[in-house]
Amino acid sequence: MSVPEEKWSPGWRKPSEVMKMRKKKKLQRSTSGGSHKAASSSKNSSSPLRPGIVLKRRNPFGRGGGASVVRRVCSELENDEANEPDIPDNGKKSEQAETKAESALVSHQIKPSTKPEDPKVAETLLEEEQSVPDEVVQQSPDCPVDWCLHTRIRFTSQIPFDWSSRISSAEEGRGLTNFVQGRFSDQDMLSEESISEDSLLRQRLKQSVMLWSSPSLPWFKIFPRILPESKDARTSFVVKEENVQKALMTQWFESFCSVYQLLRTGTCPYFYVCAHHLTILFRAKHIAGQNSIHAFLGPTTRGFRESLKNEGITYTMPLLKDEGSKYQDPHQVIEKDALEKDNSEPSSCSQSNSLQAEEENDIGEGDNDTMAASWLESIGLDNVLDVNSYRGQLEADPSVRQDNRPQSVVFVEGMSNIQALYNFLLNYKNIVATVGLQAGIPPTILSPMAFHGATLTCCKVKPGCMRQIVGQRIQDIYTLEVSGPILPHNVDFLLNLIAESQDGQFFATFQHHEPTASFTKASFSTSKVSDHNEPNSLHRGFSKDFIDKLYRPQTIMQKAWKELKYSNGQFEWT
Repeated sequence: MSVPEEKWSPGWRKPSEVMKMRKKKKLQRSTSGGSHKAASSSKNSSSPLRPGIVLKRRNPFGRGGGASVVRRVCSELENDEANEPDIPDNGKKSEQAETKAESALVSHQIKPSTKPEDPKVAETLLEEEQSVPDEVVQQSPDCPVDWCLHTRIRFTSQIPFDWSSRISSAEEGRGLTNFVQGRFSDQDMLSEESISEDSLLRQRLKQSVMLWSSPSLPWFKIFPRILPESKDARTSFVVKEENVQKALMTQWFESFCSVYQLLRTGTCPYFYVCAHHLTILFRAKHIAGQNSIHAFLGPTTRGFRESLKNEGITYTMPLLKDEGSKYQDPHQVIEKDALEKDNSEPSSCSQSNSLQAEEENDIGEGDNDTMAASWLESIGLDNVLDVNSYRGQLEADPSVRQDNRPQSVVFVEGMSNIQALYNFLLNYKNIVATVGLQAGIPPTILSPMAFHGATLTCCKVKPGCMRQIVGQRIQDIYTLEVSGPILPHNVDFLLNLIAESQDGQFFATFQHHEPTASFTKASFSTSKVSDHNEPNSLHRGFSKDFIDKLYRPQTIMQKAWKELKYSNGQFEWT
């Protein structure tokens, strides 16, 4: 027997009927102008619900959750206005009430959780505001030198880079020849045949992305060298092959000696040495206003700085500040403080009676310490005392906290110190990694000038196009991306080239090599006005404008570039 549907489930409805009821409810909500309560009562009366079904509650934290607060604030404002004297209405009363309600609601929602009268809270807020520096936009009609190594530069412009694609073999040959021979003027580039303007631009582009590097290992990426390696990384096969390792190190010694001699004679203005844990920038005499050859090393650790000290190399840490002054040779400062404490007069004569009473109370603790020290010596563990004293010196040294950070950059100047640094690097065993993918691979040398064992290297150039929303329309933006080890001379040549080809308007974003980002800031802090600012005649591989920039003191460029804009003959960068 079939049971009647009404007796079995009187509140049951078919899915089609449920959908019809929902459509009707939506129409009623859109047409009815009543309140929410009236609408809900009409729903309950019109549609009998099944027992056990409860209406869905409105989320108080949702989009309309603040309605009660708004009503309460508006009611308070109405009561205040009722007590005020009547003012003739000019049609702006409702607008003023709405603005007051909104401002009161905002003040109610953004009410601070702590009391503003608390001075500690105010001090911490001021420190946080001061600790976050704003991006300073600097302007200059001439582009300064950025001593940071870049891995990628993207140029964007509204004018297409059609001239940069499809470099012919003849244009590539002229660009390589001009870079090697040091030709930078348009008259030197022009040959007997007529050359078009686009061909000349492609020729200059090829010339602008060239540099010299060593060693040449096709299976190994020689830049960047400071990279986080995974634990599963295999050790290079060079460690197992002693003949290969000896040949690589012999070639590296010859290359390093050659480029260093070029630096001493003034033929090469600068070069970089990139190891697996350290990057060194060597600069010639009179570069950035310095009166002697000098070098920047970073990032460093206390152990490496201790080894420099043992070799007699005097250095400074220009980015490590202690009470507003430069921090010079922190290990010597610790030794001087210890000697001053030993030679100083006893401080008990100048102490008050209360401090003397406290010292008398602490005599028992001092006796316990001496007894503990004598007991350690009796059992042969006197080395523990030396470890504790050494640990105290480490805690007192502020440079230890900045290990492997931008503030740990070391600045070495003077012919004697640079010569000692040169000999130290030749005999430094940790200059080559012993494990990992870089095991047995000598450091990378990057230079703008040719040296013994160097390989002519070219950065990768890739033109493209992307779309950007400007206002209410989509606009095509043309890009030119340069990737690879990009040296300061490459950056200067590219900026001048693109400024001429793009009608003097372009935008550039820089991706720098993080371990070298502090070299520009350190160069700014150590820059001096040299007595002899005349460019060296031996720098024949560069244009006169770039040589003038190299010899100019670093007074504008305070940090590595992030973004650069050129328009109306002005460079703006952050």
